[in-house]
Amino acid sequence: MDPTDPDRVQLAVQKLGTRIGQHEEMLQSLHQSLHGLSIQMSQLAEQLLPRPPPQQPGFPPSVSTVPSSPPPPPATLKEPYVPPPEPYAGEIGGCRGFLLRCALVFDQQPISYPSDRAKVAYTINLLRGRAAKWATAVWDRDSPLFTSYARFSEELRRIFDFPVEGPECTKRLFSLTQSSRSVAEYSIEFRTVAAESGWGDLELKGIFTRGLSEQLKDELATRDEPSSLEELIALAIRIDNRLRERRREKKNHSLVPRIDSPSSVAVSGSPLQPSVFPDPAPSAGEPMQIGHTKLHPDERRRRVEKRLCIYCGQAGHFLINCPNKLNGQAHP
Repeated sequence: MDPTDPDRVQLAVQKLGTRIGQHEEMLQSLHQSLHGLSIQMSQLAEQLLPRPPPQQPGFPPSVSTVPSSPPPPPATLKEPYVPPPEPYAGEIGGCRGFLLRCALVFDQQPISYPSDRAKVAYTINLLRGRAAKWATAVWDRDSPLFTSYARFSEELRRIFDFPVEGPECTKRLFSLTQSSRSVAEYSIEFRTVAAESGWGDLELKGIFTRGLSEQLKDELATRDEPSSLEELIALAIRIDNRLRERRREKKNHSLVPRIDSPSSVAVSGSPLQPSVFPDPAPSAGEPMQIGHTKLHPDERRRRVEKRLCIYCGQAGHFLINCPNKLNGQAHP
């Protein structure tokens, strides 16, 4: 194209203007499309975000009904630590206590054991001995017990728990006695059995008193009757503790040696017993005379050291078989 030709230049400018106009129309169309998409995105975002609860009448409206960002995920709760129960091996009388301790774990740690199957699995893991053998046999049969913790625990109690109830409980209650135990120890067993009996306070007071030692009964007879079983047990424990303390005091007092004259008391505290032997003769060289009943300490020591007879002072025998003592006389 010749740049000096004005017609050609004008035609080129016209074409360029037309193309620019087309581009402007396309840009305007794109702008409108983007604006429409932006509106649609905002509407979708409003639908996806959780709606705030309706405002109660009388309260001022919140500043913003739509949160600017989604709420943070809830923090993980830390459950309290509960020590696991001791394993249960099927001992008679221990099943209910074992299940109670398991229930405490489930109550304090609901997140860790949310389902019945989790509770059953935890309980089975603590079974030992014949209890574990029973659970294994039930597991092999694919029993529905494992889907319900209530049914599983009920079956476990039915197999291994034999509570003392009815007449048997009454018999056991009447057979309880304090014996040589303290009242505190006796009361623990009494309360345990009494809880299964269903008897009232009035009857239990009489049965508890019946099992006490005779000394405790005598002490209680001198005091006002307590109004409840708990007051009776507390009073009996106080009396028993005091009686046991007095017995210890007396025992310790009897071990203290008495201080008397040296002639009547030995070092150990027991009185000296009179000698079973008669007083020996005064010397080996003198005949023993009537009225001379004391032997000089030096002479006595000499006879003992030389292994002489204490009675007559001669060798070859001792006091127990002294012929002079037997004959009632002494030789020089």
